[in-house]
Amino acid sequence: MSDKQITENSGLIDVLDEGDSVMADRGFLIESYLKKKNVKLNIPPFLNGKKQLSPEEEDKTRSIASVRIHVERVIERVQNFRILSSVFPNSMASELNKIWIICCYLVNFTTNPIVPQ
Repeated sequence: MSDKQITENSGLIDVLDEGDSVMADRGFLIESYLKKKNVKLNIPPFLNGKKQLSPEEEDKTRSIASVRIHVERVIERVQNFRILSSVFPNSMASELNKIWIICCYLVNFTTNPIVPQ
């Protein structure tokens, strides 16, 4: 199953509102899926055979990277919970999402914001 199919089957579109923005890697081609709900896909520009990006494309890449680093830091904080490094039996597969969500709540409520308010 491709990343695109997993995304489409995940129900992500159901929790997005019109005008939201989704950040993804290059090659994660879900723009047509997101357009169904008028959600913007933010991916870094491609070179497409060019030797370098235009100044506008460089600015867009920097802008995406400056936000993305904060997303990566939050994910790292969540993954630092020891419970997530455990091996879970298949019988608990349906509970893993709940465990992940609880760890996300704990990060939000027990740590300082990564980006100053």
